[in-house]
Amino acid sequence: MLFRSGTMKYFCLNDTISNYLSKYIVYRKRKIFPGDGNMDNFIDMIAQNLDEHFLLPVSDTRKNTLITKLKRKKVNITPAIFYTLEYSDLTDINVEEFDIITLFAPASVLSLKNSFENLNNETIIATFGKDTAKEAQKADFKVKIKAPSPDCPSMVMAIEKFIANAKK
Repeated sequence: MLFRSGTMKYFCLNDTISNYLSKYIVYRKRKIFPGDGNMDNFIDMIAQNLDEHFLLPVSDTRKNTLITKLKRKKVNITPAIFYTLEYSDLTDINVEEFDIITLFAPASVLSLKNSFENLNNETIIATFGKDTAKEAQKADFKVKIKAPSPDCPSMVMAIEKFIANAKK
């Protein structure tokens, strides 16, 4: 999501974000432009407003991919850290009680690694997304379930497939 300063126009990557914003912005002042979920189309939508200055809310652990692409298009953009990621202390949890640990973000991998440095390699690790899988492998976790994939677009389907194959 990008804020356009002055007139406060909101450019959103998808409908989900724009619908969320519409609940919290006064109706007559609402100027929300939803994207179709495609990052390249979103960048093109922003690039049509080169005379404006944009504020991009980001986290402290962001990737600079979007910022780099927008700057290549000569968009006047200022990234602003609006939130930081804090790792939870999970040491009070007995991870040995769980059959599968599912990780949905690279930050969750780091949280798990910080809390359980000696995690049993027999623990089944499931990851969602390429970046999460890469981070899990860097942390020396043995990832046995990966999603999305062409045959398993959701984590539920990937886990069901893993269990079905384990029963064979």
